[in-house]
Amino acid sequence: MPTATTSAVLKKSKSVGDITEFLQVDEDLLPQQTPAMCDKPMGHENEHLAICSGISKDKDRQIELLQSEVNAKERELNKYASQHADLRVRHTDQTKEVTQLSEHNKTLSDQLSSRDNSVMELKDRIKELESKPSKDVEEMKELKNEIEQLKCKPTEDVHEESSKSTYTPGTTFIAKKPKEVKTYYTKVSIDKKEPWIRDIAVDEAGNVFVVDSNNNCVKCFDQLGQFKWIRKLENLPCNVSLFSQGHIAVTEEMSTSLDILRTDDGFKVNEIEHGVSCLWPCLAVSGDTVVLCDSDTKNVHIYKISSDYKLVMMRTISPQQGKPSFLLPHYVHVTSDQKVLVSDLFTNTVQALTLQGDHIFTYGTSTSGSGLGQLAHPYGVCSDPEDNILVADYNNKRVVLLTPDGQFVKYLLTMGDGVDTPRSITVTNRLLYIADGSRVSVFD
Repeated sequence: MPTATTSAVLKKSKSVGDITEFLQVDEDLLPQQTPAMCDKPMGHENEHLAICSGISKDKDRQIELLQSEVNAKERELNKYASQHADLRVRHTDQTKEVTQLSEHNKTLSDQLSSRDNSVMELKDRIKELESKPSKDVEEMKELKNEIEQLKCKPTEDVHEESSKSTYTPGTTFIAKKPKEVKTYYTKVSIDKKEPWIRDIAVDEAGNVFVVDSNNNCVKCFDQLGQFKWIRKLENLPCNVSLFSQGHIAVTEEMSTSLDILRTDDGFKVNEIEHGVSCLWPCLAVSGDTVVLCDSDTKNVHIYKISSDYKLVMMRTISPQQGKPSFLLPHYVHVTSDQKVLVSDLFTNTVQALTLQGDHIFTYGTSTSGSGLGQLAHPYGVCSDPEDNILVADYNNKRVVLLTPDGQFVKYLLTMGDGVDTPRSITVTNRLLYIADGSRVSVFD
């Protein structure tokens, strides 16, 4: 019986179909199965069929492997195609954004150029106006001439002219512009933080007592601004006021007593109970009268100092009685004519009342503002020897001067004079002291 020979031709190919074709067995070379073979298997023919079957299975496995590789490559190709498409979209978006930014930059450049042209036009207009004597300038010259004529009048004529005025203000700050004589910073070597002055008081010798809330202490500087002593406190200090001869009184947050310190060395000599516990106890002392504002209940408490240095409650002025009405009383001051001045941070006002609680006047409006008659978060308030009133207009960066009856006089100091964050102010020996951030400025 002749032996069958199997041949296959393999060629290089890039497709699965070609590989399948070249792995195919030449069927003509396989032995033809006869009925006799089916009925009676013969040894060589069965062996040949088994070999062919094995070759067919190997071929199918190779085809499956190759097909799997092709599918993987196609998936990878699709992934790269998708990433490429995303990159093209992002590139297009970025190109649009760059175009928009370029257009916006051009618009800003045009606006800047237009503004510069307007500025130049205004400057030319100012020069033109300055070169022409205006009506106001002529009137000013006439007023100066009248002033010179008044100076030449006899003394009795001048007195006669002065007597016609219904109000003759004091000469402390009304008649002149204060000039800065010195400024010093209050940071000392043991401070762990930058100082933030919450309140100041000044005695007759010119010693300045500073409440530094950032470093939880009271400091003392002499009239030249030289550091003298420091006193650390248990709670956050709020206000300081001159007390008895050689002593100052200090309030602390959530403390129901006054700390009494010696002015020469800061030694704590006493604690005087007042019974008010709040976040910001505002303090003012005038003679034997002590005024304490409760920032929590909005009440104003009036005390008298007894002979054994205890506080005797005289009355409590409550906002529920009508006027005055406080939202956050922040600083308090008692004038020499016994008016109680309270600055209210939230109502943007300074309110004056008597020691009996009667309302006298209110300066400021209920809304914050920088216009005439407006305040923006008023802080410290004080008075000069003639009882003219000074207000630290904190957010407007200025000090406002009022008459004793609360009428506006002028902006005494502004940002142009170096005022930035005025908090506490006081007048001693006709010098104005302003606590501004971490520094104390003195004006004459």
